[in-house]
Amino acid sequence: MKESYQNKYWEVYYPYVKYRLEKDGFSGSDGSVTTAVRDTFYLERQRMDVDFLSWFESDERFETAKKEVETLLMKAERKSSSQTLDIKYYNRDMQYFYDFYKVIQ
Repeated sequence: MKESYQNKYWEVYYPYVKYRLEKDGFSGSDGSVTTAVRDTFYLERQRMDVDFLSWFESDERFETAKKEVETLLMKAERKSSSQTLDIKYYNRDMQYFYDFYKVIQ
């Protein structure tokens, strides 16, 4: 079984997310950062049929990825939180990875 991208990038991506959250005025607590990092890789866990990094290869693919996450969250009918807020924060976290991935390439 291949290593997940979450596991592969966790150590280097975690401090980047902490920095970005604090810079953008969000909590940089360990819980907030951990949640944001995990949320970033939600698409990888839900759509194992697609190579996760392919969603970040271009602006167009990234826009498709955001729509896919929105669709997945709507289908999940999450009761514990607001879908609108979920979508907003999942998109934010994916944007962080998109920016991060462009730098490390």
